[in-house]
Parts: sequence; C-alpha cells; structure tokens
Amino acid sequence: MAEFVVVSAATGSYYPLLKGLMDSIEKRVGKVPFTILDLGLTPGQVEELRDKGADTVVPDWDVDLRNKKVRKRHGERVPCPPYFRAFTAQPYLPRYVKNHDVILWIDADAWVQDAACVDLYVRSAREGRMSISLEVDRCYGPGYWRLKSHFVEMSRAFGLKRGYRLAKTHTANVGAFALHRDAPHWKLWQDHMQYACARSPHERSQQSALNHVVWFDKLPTDFLPAYCDWISFEATPKLDEVSGLLVEPHPPYHPIGIMHNAEEDKDRVHEVKTLQGNTLRRTMRFEDWNR
Repeated sequence: MAEFVVVSAATGSYYPLLKGLMDSIEKRVGKVPFTILDLGLTPGQVEELRDKGADTVVPDWDVDLRNKKVRKRHGERVPCPPYFRAFTAQPYLPRYVKNHDVILWIDADAWVQDAACVDLYVRSAREGRMSISLEVDRCYGPGYWRLKSHFVEMSRAFGLKRGYRLAKTHTANVGAFALHRDAPHWKLWQDHMQYACARSPHERSQQSALNHVVWFDKLPTDFLPAYCDWISFEATPKLDEVSGLLVEPHPPYHPIGIMHNAEEDKDRVHEVKTLQGNTLRRTMRFEDWNR
C-alpha cells in the first residue's frame, strides 16, 4: 500500500477551494494520492480531478440523516442538506480509501504552505496515534465564546454532564487530522457519531464525537502545533516578505503549515502586516498567496 493519501470533500461551489488545496500540496509537497468525496461536483469537475490522478467517490449516508432536520453552525434547524455527507463520512473514511495505510484529511477550505507540517501528521499516524491540532494558541484570543457555543453543541450531543466536561477541554479541530486505517479510533468515533446524531445532529457532531474519543476514551493522540491547522478567524498571520511565507503573528514567527480559511465568507479580506513593516489586503485563499 502507498503510505498516505490526502482526503477531502467538495461540492461544485467549493471546487475552486479544493483546487487551491490540491495545487498547494503539489507545489509544496509534490505529487501525492488524493481521494475526493463528491458532494455534488459537476461532471466536468470530476473529469478534471481524474485527469489530475485523483480518485473520486460519492459517499453514502453513513449516518442516515435523510428526511431529518439538522442544526447548522449557529443553531438553526434545517432539512438535512446533501453536503452533510461530508460530516457523516469522516468517521468512516476507511470505507472510501482502500489502498493506503495513513489517511490525512484536510478540509477543502484549507491549503498547505509547509511540507514539514504534512510530515508531522503522517509520522504520528504511521505509529498508531491520531495527529490533530487544538483550537488554542498563544496568538489566538481567549476562548470564552467557544466555551459558550461548544457547551450547547456538546450537551446536545452527549447530555449535560458529559457535554459540560467536553466543553471545558481544548477542542481538537477536525479540519485536518491523520490516522492509520487500522487504528481503533475509527470504531469509537463511529459509535459516538451515531449516538450524537440520534440525539441532535449538528454540523459539528463529528467534531464533538472525535473529541469524545480524544478526551474521554483517551486513545493515543499527538497534538500538533496550531500552525499545523491555523484557523484564519482566530488570528491573522503576518507575512515574511523575505521568504514569501505567512507566519505566526508573534515571535518566533514560525511559518504556517496549513492555513485553514475557516471564515464563513471565504473571500473575506484581511489586513496582513508584514515583518518588514508593510500591510497587504488579501483573502486567505491559496490563490492570493500563490506568488
């Protein structure tokens, strides 16, 4: 088997973001295998992906939420949209990836700037541990809003007592993680996902379920630095004009490994200060930094 595969998912409207992810990996890491979960790509987009050597697969409803209402990020209940299969498929990725040992998931709205970051993810997963970043860093603001919102989400998923305990932990962000296909984490994640969705399905049910695996089941996990999954709305990075790389906004200005454009508006323009004293106005899309 090949050592690792990068897995992501996209609808037709997310396809430009997915292309940015794939182009960034080819530029920084080289040619790697891809498996893309097709959540409504056009035939032309699927053909283009296959021309690039990527496998595409239409995910099933691994947790069947059809004809049910689900909660979106801000709590509103809506009929379950087709793209929810991206969330329900994540705990079941070994079903969709047949020929690779290590599965490296990266959200389509993220992109890779530093190949060393990919190596960190794969190395831990190769040794049987999950590798994932926490939503906490010295450069991020205080997480009071997260305690409030995640308490509601996690209590809906697992009840008041467990939800409160989970909300007090440092949340592991499911936007980028790596795990060996034979790791025991998958089965527990699936079980907790089924339980959470039976209670109150939410856009972050899979993240709540994964955090249950990490913090309550205590399966082997390596927490990577925040720069391995840098959340754009938490702290705007700076730019080192000498290297051309986005870096942490505070010393030692480590290069961002994966930039996660987690904004609801993927075209939001940020004021990016440079280490050399200048200011740029750009989005956090790969296209704006591929220079």
